[in-house]
Amino acid sequence: MQITVYDEQRQANVFDLRTLDAYSGIYRSEHYAFHYKPGSFAEQHIRSVAGEQEACFRRITEQLSIPFSDTIQYFLTDSPEENGRIIEELFGEYAPGNGFAIGPNNVFAVYGEQIRCIGAHEDTHLISYAYCDPASAFLSEGLAMFMDGEWWGKPNAEWIKAFLKNETYRSVFTLDDEETFWNTPCEISYPIAGAFTAFMIERLGAAVFLEQIYKPKAPLAEKTERTFKKTPEAVEKDFLDWVDLKQ
Repeated sequence: MQITVYDEQRQANVFDLRTLDAYSGIYRSEHYAFHYKPGSFAEQHIRSVAGEQEACFRRITEQLSIPFSDTIQYFLTDSPEENGRIIEELFGEYAPGNGFAIGPNNVFAVYGEQIRCIGAHEDTHLISYAYCDPASAFLSEGLAMFMDGEWWGKPNAEWIKAFLKNETYRSVFTLDDEETFWNTPCEISYPIAGAFTAFMIERLGAAVFLEQIYKPKAPLAEKTERTFKKTPEAVEKDFLDWVDLKQ
């Protein structure tokens, strides 16, 4: 499960959460404050985690040319169930998951021996909020997946090839519908969104993508037709041809 919320009230409540009382350890780096339980697996690896996240931060902000001045409050939690309890305190519904973000600057991510939910994904959500309120779930998750580059260790474009082969591929313009996107298994919707975002940024450049595709509150088909000057069908064909050429 993925939750990404930009909500000033939720932000204000984060440090009042009872579940976070145990996260008294803190390690600061240039752009982050990492919170952890003293004696936890996360504490043992905190310098490595900080190094990886700082590298992600630089890559995201430089590639997208989005400045971000807030310190990211990064909570390294014990388990998906712990995240579920945090979500329950915030939203009133228990929903376990590996990682989620609450804007403008909070990330909750499981970090343990079995699950290490760190990297560019949640940070991309927060940093993109500094540019605009995401236009759609497909584009928001697509940008985060573009920065990840892969799903379960396999490049996003390779997943598209597999989906085409086993006939589970979904049209990008169908997935632009919010209900369809969230009702599609994330192992299908997320790589498609990430690969299509990579295609658009490669063809348009990050600045044009952000200004003409990511930001406007209009259907994806309308925005791509206006920006690429091609029909949606032609744009998707170009995308699938692009995927086919990826090694």
